[in-house]
Order: sequence, then structure tokens, then C-alpha cells
Amino acid sequence: MLIQKTPLIDLKKSLGLSIRKNIISFMPPTVEEYIGNFLDDCKRFVEVSTNMGLWPVIKLHPTSGSLIDIVRSSIPANIDYTISNDADSIPCILCSSFLVTQHSTVGIEATWLSVPVLEIDTTGKGVLQALSSHGAAISINRFEDIESVIND
Repeated sequence: MLIQKTPLIDLKKSLGLSIRKNIISFMPPTVEEYIGNFLDDCKRFVEVSTNMGLWPVIKLHPTSGSLIDIVRSSIPANIDYTISNDADSIPCILCSSFLVTQHSTVGIEATWLSVPVLEIDTTGKGVLQALSSHGAAISINRFEDIESVIND
């Protein structure tokens, strides 16, 4: 189990995040640039993360903000998670124990902030500008792979 640093508790509260669970964030690129089924992958991320006892956060690209209600409607109402399209990704990354992304600059930001990056490729087509090819991220092909990576 990861230990949270005390200053992050206030930040988590300000973002509406759980202070009792580890945070895992999914920060995909714009929906147009995403490789895979965007809505299904958002739903799967939330389901897998909550089943692992984590608090999932979906942080949409700022230009994809109009999709918040569509993404919300694809996720069962009885699941606790957070969704945002706030332009500033740094506070959310700081609160995260892990970041899941796909060819997005947030992966570089997370690496800089020492947050482990999981690079998702659900289609097997590859990830543009893959951080994993440089050793800066861990490549996964299914959201279910998160558990084995975290427990490793």
C-alpha cells in the first residue's frame, strides 16, 4: 500500500478526490487522437480501478470537455470516480499514485513528477511517440493489466 504525503490531503480534498484511497488517473489525448474505443475504455478503466480498491480519475483533454456528460452516461451511476477537463493537469498528477495515458504530454509531466506512467494500447496498433519505447513508461494492452503492474 502506498503512503500518502500529508500536504496532498488538502489538494485531494480540493479536487474532490478520496483521501482514503490511492488515486489512479486516466488522461487520454483528445478523442480524435485516441486509438481505441474511447467511451468503452473510459468505462473499463473506472470498473477495473474501482475493483482494485483505487479511486479512478478521468481527466479529459481540455478541448474534449463537451464529452463529460457522454462519458458520465457510459459509466454506471453506482461507481465512485471523478471526471474533469480542467486545463491544469499538474494537481491531479500530483495526487495520483499512477497515471494511465496514450501518446499525451501528460505522460512526460507525470514522469517529471515521479509518478509512474502506464501507456495503454488496447488495439495493438501501437502508441504514437511511445514513452515506453524509451523506458519512461510501462506498456499495457488491457486495463486489467494495471493490477499486475501495480502489485509488481
